[in-house]
Amino acid sequence: MLNVPTLRDGSDAPTADQVVESELPPPLEAPTRRPTESVLFTTQTHQRSAGTPWGRIGALVLALAVITGGGIVVGKRLDKGHQTAVTTQATTTTTSVAPPSALTTPKLKWGPLVVKQFGGLPQGVSDAAPVFVGTHLLVVGGSGSAEVLGGSPGSILVKASTLPYALSDAAAFATATSLYVIGGAKKSGMPTKRVLRLPAGSAKAGKASAFVEPLSEAGYVSDGTSLLMAGGWTGSLYGTAVIRFTPGSDPTTVVRLPTGVRAPGVAVIGQTLYVVGGLTATGLSRTVYAVNLKQSTVRALGKLPYGVSRPLVAVAKGQLVVFGGKGAAGKDLTSIATVDPTTGTAKAAGVLPRALPGASSIADGAATLVIAANGKIYRLS
Repeated sequence: MLNVPTLRDGSDAPTADQVVESELPPPLEAPTRRPTESVLFTTQTHQRSAGTPWGRIGALVLALAVITGGGIVVGKRLDKGHQTAVTTQATTTTTSVAPPSALTTPKLKWGPLVVKQFGGLPQGVSDAAPVFVGTHLLVVGGSGSAEVLGGSPGSILVKASTLPYALSDAAAFATATSLYVIGGAKKSGMPTKRVLRLPAGSAKAGKASAFVEPLSEAGYVSDGTSLLMAGGWTGSLYGTAVIRFTPGSDPTTVVRLPTGVRAPGVAVIGQTLYVVGGLTATGLSRTVYAVNLKQSTVRALGKLPYGVSRPLVAVAKGQLVVFGGKGAAGKDLTSIATVDPTTGTAKAAGVLPRALPGASSIADGAATLVIAANGKIYRLS
């Protein structure tokens, strides 16, 4: 059994910040390809291992399957179960695409970050869930979207599959054989109870499992073997749990944050998870928490210069770089701040050339990819 105590509830009371806007680089043009070609899962190399069924798929077929192993629990107990291994082997289709170097733009500067445009989406989407599957990037759902887009980093992603419903603010995690989509909000804006498993190479659709309470807007990041989820929103409660989700095992609570928080930013350095900002029962948070994953402890590391929810967090030059997000009354921010991950010292570090409403991010080795709502993808280092 997994016992996760009830979370905290409250009302929103944000604080203010200022938006400074100017023009970003011109949009990318998608590479021309024949109607029968696929730019998903090709023979291009990348820093991750390509020795998985996902890395050998030419036209990805994803279907829902039952998850009988544990789901994410926020406030109640979940019965144990088991998961059936996916052994289906997909066939290989080799196609050609424009190399990533042809889809990039000159480098820019966002405060301390070196930025270049690095591929894109066929259309814009906000609040999507990015995840790496082997060498390939998937972008799952988004506001009003039920699509799963995928392809090689630096390319224009293409449609790979369709979810049973539009889903935003979900968490996503992948193994060599399956993609997991955890929680998220439907078109109504209310969180769902579903956990979807989409196995590679399966054409059969099964039913999704349900966990005890809904969950969306959790900060999530992979540590390589598990998914770490911090905080979130159940529709009425702010999440306090930091949960480790490992397919095939029951989810476990690593530690509980001192205050419930929804839509925080997160990053991992070594054995430390950093939980940054977010929205609490008393308003926007400035707090940066450091969670020791080995010792299951948490401490308030420092304070941002401003309160923010939905911030993007990158790790660059040994610093946490916090940028974008939402301020008072949902105002899109252009602020950039750096945080020393050892001392917690935080300071302002400039402004974005333009706000990034609805953007999401994912670590890509030592770099960070930002999936902007206008369909552009940026690589930050």
